Amino acid sequence: MKKRFSLFASLSLVVVTLLSLVATQAASNSVAQSTAAATMAALGPTPTALPLSGDPILIGVALAQTGSSSLLGQDQVVGAKIAEAYFNQRGGVNGRPIKLVYQDAGSTPDTATQAFNTLINGNVVAIVGPTLSTQAFAADPVASKAGVPVLAPSNTAGGIPQLGAYVTRISAGVASYAVNAITLALKQNPGIKNVAVE
Repeated sequence: MKKRFSLFASLSLVVVTLLSLVATQAASNSVAQSTAAATMAALGPTPTALPLSGDPILIGVALAQTGSSSLLGQDQVVGAKIAEAYFNQRGGVNGRPIKLVYQDAGSTPDTATQAFNTLINGNVVAIVGPTLSTQAFAADPVASKAGVPVLAPSNTAGGIPQLGAYVTRISAGVASYAVNAITLALKQNPGIKNVAVE
């Protein structure tokens, strides 16, 4: 179990960075595709890597491809594809290729839980997802109970990291966003007295 978590931890940093880069840049899937191409170009030429061999390392990706959160989830998938190409062009992990296994987590807790179960049954070493915090409250405990690490790219609700020993996220909690947004707004306009949220 420790080996699985260590492998996931080492992969997650770059995967998360690339997921975040694309997810926060794109307003539509066509923009995300352009951002992906620009990101790969900015990463520079592919270094000479060891040839890939051996069984691929399977990492599950359970993000919203359908439903009300599909635009965010589709952009997150673009980021995951960039990360997969980036690592594999550089020799994978100790010469083993990374293979992302995709499941549509939809935009509901039930669809995320179904996607997680499918990926766990497919023997992935870890799961990136789900897109929404409401999905995480349902799906993350399932993965944690199975000993499969979860890395959430966009879950901001309080309590997400406490859902299990194998659950983490890369986004700050919603409380951090509110404080930072108010601080920035006050710097830009110190005269603000009231704030409304729509």
